[in-house]
Amino acid sequence: MPDISPATIRSHESLNPFKGATFNGKVMGKDVGEILKDFEKVEEVKVNAIKEEIDIVNKNAEKLSTLQSKVTDIKTSLSQLFGEGLGASASGAFATREAVLVSGDSNVLDAYVSNDANIGDISVLVKQLASKDAVSAAGHVTDLNQPLGWTGSIDVGTTAQDGSGQVVHNTTTINLDASMSLNDLMDAVNNQTSTNHLSAEVTNFPGQYVLSFQATNYAEAISIDTTNLNVNGGDATILPISSQRTVNDLSAVVQFRGINRDILYPSNVIPAGAQAEGVSFTLQHPDPNTPVTIRIQNSQSAAVTAIKTFVESYNALQDYLATDDAYQGEARKAVSHLGLTLSNVAQGVPAGSLNNLRSLGVNLGSDGKLTIDTPTLVNTLETKFDQVSQVFGFEQKSTNSSFIMMNRPTLLNDDMLTTGVGITVTKAQDGSFSATMSLGGQNYNAVLGQPSQGTVTISADPNSPLAGMSILCVGLDSLPNGVQSTKSTHISMSSGVADQLLTYINPLLNSDPKKGLFALELQNLLGNKLDKNVTGEKQLLEQKLATQKESAGVNIQKQMMAFQKLQIVNQRLEMQKNAIDTMVKYTAKS
Repeated sequence: MPDISPATIRSHESLNPFKGATFNGKVMGKDVGEILKDFEKVEEVKVNAIKEEIDIVNKNAEKLSTLQSKVTDIKTSLSQLFGEGLGASASGAFATREAVLVSGDSNVLDAYVSNDANIGDISVLVKQLASKDAVSAAGHVTDLNQPLGWTGSIDVGTTAQDGSGQVVHNTTTINLDASMSLNDLMDAVNNQTSTNHLSAEVTNFPGQYVLSFQATNYAEAISIDTTNLNVNGGDATILPISSQRTVNDLSAVVQFRGINRDILYPSNVIPAGAQAEGVSFTLQHPDPNTPVTIRIQNSQSAAVTAIKTFVESYNALQDYLATDDAYQGEARKAVSHLGLTLSNVAQGVPAGSLNNLRSLGVNLGSDGKLTIDTPTLVNTLETKFDQVSQVFGFEQKSTNSSFIMMNRPTLLNDDMLTTGVGITVTKAQDGSFSATMSLGGQNYNAVLGQPSQGTVTISADPNSPLAGMSILCVGLDSLPNGVQSTKSTHISMSSGVADQLLTYINPLLNSDPKKGLFALELQNLLGNKLDKNVTGEKQLLEQKLATQKESAGVNIQKQMMAFQKLQIVNQRLEMQKNAIDTMVKYTAKS
């Protein structure tokens, strides 16, 4: 029998596989729960790293979004300042006209001015307001529901004039029977769909009733024809007779610009273009002895307000850039250079004109912020409004009013701003049209739309320096037939400081990453391997986080299963150890 004495066992302890290990829920001196916690801590570090990555993306995207919104606010303020339309579609503060009372009673009329209104004074003498006709007559009927005993018919209607001065009649025939009462007669008039030009009403006077008619529209005289009425011995005096007033009596009567000629209108609203282009009037009450004189002028108050809004939005950007939490990146660097554009001069303005912001009272300080010398700005607007407009926005003038610029060139080069652009439309002997545009001594063929009613759209060759420019030419029907004839113009242009700033800002805000710096910056921030938007990035990261958590859970579950198996092994080893201990004790006793 081999030697299994305690001494022998002790001599082989260095080879004992259970040395240093315990089997009461512990492995290598650590509790199983402690090992699981250690494993969870490792997995938690991975999860937190992903959370931190999400947080960084969120914060950077929010900072970039804040910077973009500040720049967008500046663009919005510039649009409010001088708009983006041209010609009759021009908008913005510098295109805004206003009406100012020069003399007369302000309660006589209200004037409404559009941006294409001609600047100057307009005098309006309101001699008479337009009115609606009404006729009525008293009768001897004491019961409005009593049958009248009438038969036959009556014709009720109105007489008016159309825009060309032609008389227009609207007449409706009302058929009667003997059982109809005064109330029935009123209903018969009002229930006829063709009597929308007037209405009937019965009112009660002491001891009798009155049947009256009210015209629906201004300047329409009421007519009543009782030729075919059979009163059958009844009292016909309860019917009102035709109006004694004419269309002229019911029309508004106005004189303009001191000319002693009455002009009649079928309402108290005089549309724009009737006597004053771009100005409409609402007449409030007549004053036949004193004309009202209003002055149509550029809105200085609108310009001051818009300039202040622009300055505030620009300074808000500078305040944000000065914060420690402002976005850092290429977009930030580009935006920081906007101040250099504000230091520019207006290009293409005539010699001797204002050409920079400082000359208007708008100063760029060393802190990068703008300040306004309000008295200087207001005085300059009062005396040199057009020049102030040139310092800020895009201006264009045509030597021929038949040519109206609809869209400006995509890019403005020196020739456009110094020598301008020439445009010629040629009508050949066969009646066909062609057009050319000239710039810097070079002619470029233009693209013509389909001529219609003497009007044609002229677009620049998209491959020429004038790309993006389009012109509306009117009055082509005045060119003679059978011979070659032409119509031409020269258009001069200027680009102000704010216009240059907008030209610089627009590409920054383009939503295409290939064209817009903010979009490109966001793409670079998120990474090309990820979605091109913050939402997509967060979703990917959060999905990655969920996957990591799930993976950690699976790993922990696997570890638990492994420890459970280890517990079974531990139990078996414990039993073997106990058997060995028993054997050792037995051997020692023997």
